Amino acid sequence: MKLSVDLIAESMAIFNVEVLLAQDREFMFSGIQMLSEETSEDLREDILYISQPKMLNKLSKAKFRNHFFIFKARSQQLERYKQFVNAIVFDEVFSHNDVINHLLNLFNRMNRFEEDLHYASVCTDGPEQIMRVAERMFPDHALIVAGSAYNIIASINTSEKTNDYIKSILNQGYYDRASLKQMASHGYFEDEEKFVKPVLIMPPNICGVPVMLRSYHKNGLFSAFIALYSFGGKPTYVDIALFECFSRELDTFFELSGYYRNNVPKRQQMIEDLITNVNGNTDLVSDRCQSLGIPQQGNFRLGYIEFATGSKLKSSHLVIQLRTWCTIPNYGIFQYNNAIIILMSDWHSSTMPDRMSFIDKWIDMLELLSSNNAKISVSLLFTNMWNLRSAYLQATSAMSIGKYMHPLDTEYHYSKYYIYDILDTYRQKLPLTDIYVQYLDKLSSEKAAGRSDLILLYNYLCSERNISLTAKKSYMHRNSIIYRLQKIQDELELNLDDDDVRLRLLISFKILEMENKIKLEEPHETHETRQSRIEKFKIPE
Repeated sequence: MKLSVDLIAESMAIFNVEVLLAQDREFMFSGIQMLSEETSEDLREDILYISQPKMLNKLSKAKFRNHFFIFKARSQQLERYKQFVNAIVFDEVFSHNDVINHLLNLFNRMNRFEEDLHYASVCTDGPEQIMRVAERMFPDHALIVAGSAYNIIASINTSEKTNDYIKSILNQGYYDRASLKQMASHGYFEDEEKFVKPVLIMPPNICGVPVMLRSYHKNGLFSAFIALYSFGGKPTYVDIALFECFSRELDTFFELSGYYRNNVPKRQQMIEDLITNVNGNTDLVSDRCQSLGIPQQGNFRLGYIEFATGSKLKSSHLVIQLRTWCTIPNYGIFQYNNAIIILMSDWHSSTMPDRMSFIDKWIDMLELLSSNNAKISVSLLFTNMWNLRSAYLQATSAMSIGKYMHPLDTEYHYSKYYIYDILDTYRQKLPLTDIYVQYLDKLSSEKAAGRSDLILLYNYLCSERNISLTAKKSYMHRNSIIYRLQKIQDELELNLDDDDVRLRLLISFKILEMENKIKLEEPHETHETRQSRIEKFKIPE
């Protein structure tokens, strides 16, 4: 094992050392050696040379570059060396023998741990042997190895000290939902590259003690992570080096034991086969449904989950959480590239108590998505897995349109946005401005009490021509609404009793909105309006 200058200097603090760095570069050492006239002819960059000051005086200046030394000197002697020597200097009250013995013990101890870990990692019967080595490596620590389902695969607790957070994790044998929600709020799942190498997180943090973390990913999927909790204060450089060594050998163990092979995303490939099944291959659909354990026919909805910034690693983290805690009736939760697909059971045929229960579960899932900075879009009902591709396109379209029109929302239902999708497709054939009701342009500048007649007409049509509801939406008196509507009909010369006319007008309003000619305000759903919807058993179509 190669040791850093910081690690060696920290371990030599008892010798009252000072570090001299003439070069701004990283030095790593695999061993030590006495500097003599014989050894000075061929210096190695990875060797730490122990020297007498008089021996340094015999070296040419070129020898000092890219090499590192240890020597004894008085503080007043250091100035002459600072400009050209990379060295650790110890106090003259200590002997060379004490320093040499200390360094030999340090290198031997670190190398022995590395050898023991490597031997244990190739023993693929289980993680017990590698954890026994960890017990010797990390006194006053707790070490947890967790799998992709956040269940504890292996752990040690070599300290009598602990805290309630870590104690609960060790006692229950897994990281619960509250813990993962805290992790998400601290941004642990945001940066996919952050924890693929060991990272030290200091308090204030979730656990309240210094913790070193590393996660493991294969084939774009989250496979495992390790956490080393330090109860003795900030980890030393020795602790950090040993943790890095342990994390490397655990990776070797996962590879040799077949742990990674068991996480190959076969289910993701099968879902992709169903989504890309353009030609309607019935044999392929039957085979993939059977392999995935999902029915070929039924009442389905496809939920499509996407993040603010796409990441396979974030998807793999969240898919595990959803499989563990999402209680919405579903046939499967699948990672699909940087997104997640939930194949849900349709809710409209459920009994009233089941629909009430569904809403509670739905809100619970939305909170989980929100804590992970994710959003969900939902397709229309489909009854055969041949139509999974259509459902996927509906859900992804709802996501794209919904995020543009209502960026603060967490859920987007295609039933609400399908008209925009239809019009956007039609736009490829003809300009939308050519097909909306041109008479509406006459109302664009007309206002009553500072309110647009266009919006007034829109509210009237959306209220099913209910005067009282229109007055409420428009914040106007009922009589004023009747008066203004009469003027609008006279201006447009359109028969609003004709349902085809009303349909054309409503579509025209959507076109005007898409063309940024009008803003159709829709109140954001508050807690009160959500409660009202729940009480009336109204679930989005």
